[in-house]
Amino acid sequence: MALWSLTKAKLQEHIETTVRGANRGLAIITVQQRRVIWSAINEALIDISLERSIDTPKTVMSDATVDTVANQAYVDLDDEVINVVDGTVRIIAEDCILTPMSIGDFYALDPGEDISSSYPTLYAIDTDGSGTMRLLLRDTPDAVYTINLKVQSMPDEDEVGALPDWYHGMLRSLATAIALEALSLPVGNHQARYQERLKNIISKQRGHSGPMHLNIRQRPTGYRHPEQRIGGGI
Repeated sequence: MALWSLTKAKLQEHIETTVRGANRGLAIITVQQRRVIWSAINEALIDISLERSIDTPKTVMSDATVDTVANQAYVDLDDEVINVVDGTVRIIAEDCILTPMSIGDFYALDPGEDISSSYPTLYAIDTDGSGTMRLLLRDTPDAVYTINLKVQSMPDEDEVGALPDWYHGMLRSLATAIALEALSLPVGNHQARYQERLKNIISKQRGHSGPMHLNIRQRPTGYRHPEQRIGGGI
């Protein structure tokens, strides 16, 4: 059985139907209203991809590669990358996993950026000044090396399929709530339905369907000499 899923066109149609109902049954959807609904869908995609309580699967999680530049202590990632997953930055050819560090430690290690080695073993996260994520590398590579890493990215515009299919109900609820609010129409229970669907997804991510039982901590006992057993203690 295939999972139920939405395309951008289907989602747009669903929300337009809801807008008609909230707008006292008026059959006409204006061009401006369609633009607002289109923007609401993309806003919802961004909001879900930035949702702090969702761990896995991430909205857009992918494997990426970047090539270093000889004698350059950094490498820029793609514009849409918003996070690098710890423990996944590695140079496979050298069987090396790079260790993350703070920017302060990065520059403290080599203030002059003049220490080079065959390949870097440390990295820090920075930006290029315009928002593009940058990996700072220590030591400075002396040749071209391919770095493999797992990254989180913002979904492309209109890319509803970037979400897992079982997120699509949650996406529809959130996009509908955003669209209705932007059109100054009653939001109804769409925001509440989004929150409920979000809680259900978070619950399923915990990987345990039954109640959690905690063992009662028992107080350790030990032998006490008879002369020390005052007041009936053990």
